[in-house]
Amino acid sequence: MLDELEAEFSGWRIWRSQPNGLWWATRRGNVQYHHALRRPGWGITIGGVATLTELSAQLAAQRELDDPEPAPPASQPAAPPLLPA
Repeated sequence: MLDELEAEFSGWRIWRSQPNGLWWATRRGNVQYHHALRRPGWGITIGGVATLTELSAQLAAQRELDDPEPAPPASQPAAPPLLPA
């Protein structure tokens, strides 16, 4: 499963800590997180989990957070004024 995760999430370095053996992932490359606001939950290093399945779920969530913040919905046009009776 490790090979599949590394292939699917190639922008991440996946590693196992010692001595407790928890799984972690750290973003690869030059992460310029200070130039733009990131969405809550976005991380440079994630994990601290016991299984690769749990890490896979965290990596998938990070993929969603990498996308820019969705644009707010267009404002509704104002309702026409009521005519006096």
